[in-house]
Amino acid sequence: MYFEKPENDLEGFENDFGYEAIPEGTDTEIDEEGKKYAIRKKKIYANPERVDAIAKFISERLVSTVYHNIRGTAKAMLAVSSIQNAIRYKRQIDKQYKVLVEQKKYERFTAAPIYIVYSDSQDQPSSNSVNGGLSEKQVLQNFKLAKNGLIIVVDKLQTGFDEPKLHTLFLDKEIRGINAIQTISRVNRTTKYKNDCKIIDLSYKNVNVKNIKQAFEHFSNVVVSDFDPLGDEEKLEIYQAALKENDLFVKHFKAFQEYSEGRNDINIILAIDNDFTRFITVEKKEAKKLKKIINEYFKILNLIEFVIEIDEKYSEELFLQFWRKFNIIYGQINKGDEIIDDVEIYFDNKIGIVVPQDYVVKDTKPKVLGEPNGEYGETKPLWTESP
Repeated sequence: MYFEKPENDLEGFENDFGYEAIPEGTDTEIDEEGKKYAIRKKKIYANPERVDAIAKFISERLVSTVYHNIRGTAKAMLAVSSIQNAIRYKRQIDKQYKVLVEQKKYERFTAAPIYIVYSDSQDQPSSNSVNGGLSEKQVLQNFKLAKNGLIIVVDKLQTGFDEPKLHTLFLDKEIRGINAIQTISRVNRTTKYKNDCKIIDLSYKNVNVKNIKQAFEHFSNVVVSDFDPLGDEEKLEIYQAALKENDLFVKHFKAFQEYSEGRNDINIILAIDNDFTRFITVEKKEAKKLKKIINEYFKILNLIEFVIEIDEKYSEELFLQFWRKFNIIYGQINKGDEIIDDVEIYFDNKIGIVVPQDYVVKDTKPKVLGEPNGEYGETKPLWTESP
């Protein structure tokens, strides 16, 4: 997610040093310039308009998406770069959240707490005072017992904090190296009904995307693939156009629509089923190609629907039902025709372990570990293990 200040406020960041230490051996002029960059970058993260915009986004995301996971018991964490920012976030999210839960559809989340945890500083109010007099121990106990909730952290709890129902991590700070792996691992604890977890990166220019890739490659020997929701939306448009131009869709969709809207003529469904069956059994190669297009469409839709705002046409229910029906019939006819898909681990929807070229699945069927189910009926294996 991008929340940036206007470009004219960012002038001078062409050689940005960020928060990293200035390299040894650099002359005094560059050293001082590097420090100036770091100070200015901190000002970007502390910019009130930026913090307020992100606070609004997080508040809306909590009630519209996050808290609905794990059968309505999911929780979230927000990691920020300073105590000052954490306090502002706490106040702004409190303010935005109170307005949202006045809506009837969100009133069940009214009791979800918003806590803040940091090491006390002489320059800032104590964390107890910001949490209504609660000690850190009480905060963590209450958060553990709460059905839903958000906890805002600076440096504490990024490592070692174990809350299985922590589903989404919002990152408005920069993480690197082993700290990057430890921080994002706060949300990977397993629990019943937890099918996935999310990392939402809000760092300046999304620098964490690069940092997390490098951390995985260095410490885990994991190749990390790109997640490009805007590019995927373009692919979605291409796949949808292809599906709408398909002869089966052109021939049957209007009648399918009429049946769904109340025309109780079972012959409509029988005709569609018969035509799907004929196509799948007679034109096997074309049917297999069509199945792959449908699978790609569902896969991309599952990945990006709650990450970016997309046109409603892509998730139009009857369109999805029509092609879901084709998938079901294809699966019934081709039960023994197993296609082993590429194996990927999905992190914030697409960070993948790439299978080596010499990976061979022998006689036994691979065991699928931890499979989050897509909303539209497509299974996305996290990884496979050959016995």
